[in-house]
Amino acid sequence: MDRHSILLENFFNNFKSLEPEFKKIELHSREWHEQRQGHELYWPGKRSEKLSVVSPFLHELIRLNLLYHLGYLPYFQTNWTFEGYLHLKTENDNKGESIHRDPSAYSGMIYLTDSTLGETCLFDERDNPTARVYPVKNRLFLFPGNVDHGAINNYGDNIDNGRLNLILFFY
Repeated sequence: MDRHSILLENFFNNFKSLEPEFKKIELHSREWHEQRQGHELYWPGKRSEKLSVVSPFLHELIRLNLLYHLGYLPYFQTNWTFEGYLHLKTENDNKGESIHRDPSAYSGMIYLTDSTLGETCLFDERDNPTARVYPVKNRLFLFPGNVDHGAINNYGDNIDNGRLNLILFFY
C-alpha cells in the first residue's frame, strides 16, 4: 500500500445505529448527475447528491470523525474541505469500471458492506495492482487522489446486496 494511504477500522463509533439511515439517501444515475452538472462524468453505478446537501448531519459527522481519528496528521491540521457521496455499484457496473485518478488531494471511502469481492485496488504506472483493500463495514480507506485506482469485482444487484460506500474527495 502507498505510504500516504490510511486504513482505519471502526470509523463511526455508532455504525449500527447509522446503518439503516444510509439506505434512505436517494441515489441517482450518472446520466442524472450529468444533466445537473452540465458535463460528462465517468463513473459507474448510482450516486447521491453531495452529502452536504442531502444529509448535512452525516456530512458533519464524517468531518468530526475525520478530525477525531486523523487530526494529528499535518494534512488535517490545515484548511481542508471535502465532499462526500453515497455510491452503489453492482455486478452490472463491472463493465463500466476503469482505472482512474481523481482531481482531489485525497480520495477515499467508508465501506458500508462486507464482502470478499468489490475490492479497491491501487495500481502502478503499468496498471499492476500494488494494493487491494476489501470492503469491511465501517472501514475507512484514504489515498492520494493522483494514485491510479479502481474497484474490481463489484457484486450484487441492488442496494441491499451491492457494493455500497460513502466516497470522499478532499480539497
